[in-house]
Amino acid sequence: MMDIDLSAGNKKIEKMPLNKMPTLSLFSAFVYGLFESSIMVALPLYGLRNNFSEMEVLYFLTSFVLGGIILLYFIGHLADKVMKYKLLLIISFLLGLLFILPIAAMNFFFLVIIFFFIGGIVPSFYTVGLNYTVEEVEKKFMAQANGYFTMMYGAGTIAGPILGTTLMDLNKENGYWIFAAGLCFCFFFLFKYYKKKISY
Repeated sequence: MMDIDLSAGNKKIEKMPLNKMPTLSLFSAFVYGLFESSIMVALPLYGLRNNFSEMEVLYFLTSFVLGGIILLYFIGHLADKVMKYKLLLIISFLLGLLFILPIAAMNFFFLVIIFFFIGGIVPSFYTVGLNYTVEEVEKKFMAQANGYFTMMYGAGTIAGPILGTTLMDLNKENGYWIFAAGLCFCFFFLFKYYKKKISY
């Protein structure tokens, strides 16, 4: 009679708790989800409430989307050559500066350029953050790590439209941009001086 080995079926599956997930990864996913969903809501409101035409608002949105397609390609290549952690810090700081610029000037062509760069840098939180996760998390936990990353991204997309419309209601000209810049700078300073050590 042939013996059947049942040990494989009884193998204990290791699980990675959420607190073992790289903190930078979780914040990167959340920030990306928040910006992705809130900008698409706040940008049309910002344009229309500041006397830009519907066609000009359409150019703003188009520029934002094109930036995400074109610039992300180059940032992806850069991510292969530098430390992901430092690149995320640079991204957050540059994005904070870009979010301040719509406060300083409201020239149409200037804003088209600014929204192009914002659109290109925002998705970097996702791509670079995910690559950082792959480097920091053991392969056996990657499925769970990806689940946590996606969960935080989803939380950001839910919070984004609510925050975007609320901030635009509080201050139609600068409310959203002040918040967005502040969030990016907080991200930068938080992870510049604090890096969570991972141990399994």
